[in-house]
Amino acid sequence: TLGIPSRAVMGVILSEDFSGEKDVFVYHMWVEALTNGRWILVDATRPQDFHPNRYIALAYHNLMTEMPIDYLRAVSAIQEMKITFIK
Repeated sequence: TLGIPSRAVMGVILSEDFSGEKDVFVYHMWVEALTNGRWILVDATRPQDFHPNRYIALAYHNLMTEMPIDYLRAVSAIQEMKITFIK
């Protein structure tokens, strides 16, 4: 490893176009890396459309242990969540 502290993040992102719908929040996972004392968002799946202000983190996991219950609860809660994007 490179020795850079990192964590998995589960949440939602605002997508301009997803399955034919415009401006919707969709479930997503990404990584954050600790650099110079700050957690920096890293998302290899969306390099062409990277806007950090479109991400809403709901749960974190350090990947050093088994999945915590809170993390799994957040995953199931997303199914019930409604977010409205107001331009």
